[in-house]
Amino acid sequence: MTTVLTAPQFPFDPTGVNPLNRVTNELQPLTGVGDRDYYYVVPASGPFFAGTQQLRFKSIQGELRPLYEGIDYQLTHYFMGASRATGKPIYGSITLLNKQINGTLIFDAYQSLGGEWTVDSNRIATILAQLTVDPRAASWDNVAGYPNIFPVIAHEWNLQDLVGQAQMVQGIDRIVDAIMTQASSAMSQHINTFSGNPHKVTCEDIDAVSRTELTKVVADAVGGVLVNTDSVSEGKTNKYFTSDRVRSTQLSGYVVTQTTTALGESDTTLTAFAKLQAQNVDQNKTLDMKANAKRPAFSGLGSQNLMKIIMPGTISIDITQAEAYQIAIGGSGSIAFNIEQLGDMSNKVIEFSVTTVNSADGYAIAWPTNVKWVDGTPPPRSTTVGARDYWYFVSEDGGVTWTGSLSNLNPH
Repeated sequence: MTTVLTAPQFPFDPTGVNPLNRVTNELQPLTGVGDRDYYYVVPASGPFFAGTQQLRFKSIQGELRPLYEGIDYQLTHYFMGASRATGKPIYGSITLLNKQINGTLIFDAYQSLGGEWTVDSNRIATILAQLTVDPRAASWDNVAGYPNIFPVIAHEWNLQDLVGQAQMVQGIDRIVDAIMTQASSAMSQHINTFSGNPHKVTCEDIDAVSRTELTKVVADAVGGVLVNTDSVSEGKTNKYFTSDRVRSTQLSGYVVTQTTTALGESDTTLTAFAKLQAQNVDQNKTLDMKANAKRPAFSGLGSQNLMKIIMPGTISIDITQAEAYQIAIGGSGSIAFNIEQLGDMSNKVIEFSVTTVNSADGYAIAWPTNVKWVDGTPPPRSTTVGARDYWYFVSEDGGVTWTGSLSNLNPH
């Protein structure tokens, strides 16, 4: 079950534009749940207005990428009462389309409805426990539990605007009657005109053969069988171009262009191909530069190195030695993170994992004070002999503060 943050309080905002209700930089640790029917996350300050959410995903390797609605996730737990009252779609959760995703979900921003409609962390935990309930069909009205009825939102209306409405309607009706009368008379006259070809329709307009062309075709026929169409001139539709000739036609005259100008109505097919090719090359270069710029650089970390440590006592984890650490818990103790040998880690992401294995039960672990936990306290760990817990720590400010999570509680 995904752990959720304690929901802060926001003023009730039915407009969806109050800057005080703008929630930013909310983190949600994720652990793959491939055996469930649905994998959804409830924002700590939801429900929220659709279209205001901005999401990113950070993998356990530290790679960041944006998440897109309809591709990576969909909005669920539709808040029917609030959406109808405000005239804006409001939802209570997002459902991930990849159920085996592991890492951290980052809500860069979303607009909270606020007020008494923001549920507390206990209620969110209850909603997340309903694994068999389809979040696409279940409404937020049913799962949130309170209040029962969303209030009617007042819409301002100037009574002076009501004056003269009846006269306006009558005037519009008279205009409609005049138009219909004139149109009916003209339509009847047009329908009853059978000579003179009033629309000046040509044989080419209806893809028909004219009398002159028909005479030429007859001249090319021998014994009633058409031999050739040499005498028939080419028109708008009767182009003498077979499928074989189309497939074998080479792009003669095609010139590769390096400019990324937009396509225009006057462009030929070959020019359009050249412009698209140049745009594709330029876009690939831009994406490659962005990917290199966004790729985090890790200094001093081993590749999948595992260091084993024995507790009790005070343990100092030297992050320059490995990316993963295994601590055998044989007594109570405290843990410190040592990053002195890493050098300047500004603008870089640091991350590592810790596995705790109990060789005896009942002992306590004291984590560093600069580790930030969901709900403000470390999650409870397993204490029975042989139990194994998996912890994940990440820092985006060079090790000044850390975000910690218990990613998998005693899976054995």
